[in-house]
Amino acid sequence: MVIQSQIDWGTLDRSENRKTLTRKKIFALERPDLVRWMTKAVLKSVGRPVGLGTLEAQPVIYPFGLGENLGFVLSSAHDIDLRADGTGSQIVSLITEQ
Repeated sequence: MVIQSQIDWGTLDRSENRKTLTRKKIFALERPDLVRWMTKAVLKSVGRPVGLGTLEAQPVIYPFGLGENLGFVLSSAHDIDLRADGTGSQIVSLITEQ
C-alpha cells in the first residue's frame, strides 16, 4: 500500500511491464521559509546534526529538494545553527532553548 500511495502521489513511476519502479524528479522548494521549515523537519526526524552537503540525501526529505544557496538561506534562520566542524565541513543543527 505504501508503494501504491507513492505511485498515486506521483513520486514513483511504474514501468510498462509493471515490474520496475523509478523515482520521479525531485520537487525543488524555492521559498526560503519553506526551505527552513523542511530543514527543521528533517533535523527533528533524524535527531542529530547533519552535514550541509548530506542534508538533501536524507531519505525523509524525498521527493523534495532544498534548492540553490542552501547555506545562505539557513544562515538567516534564528533557530538553525550552521557551523564548520574540525574538517571544515558545514554542520546544520537545531538551536534548542535551555
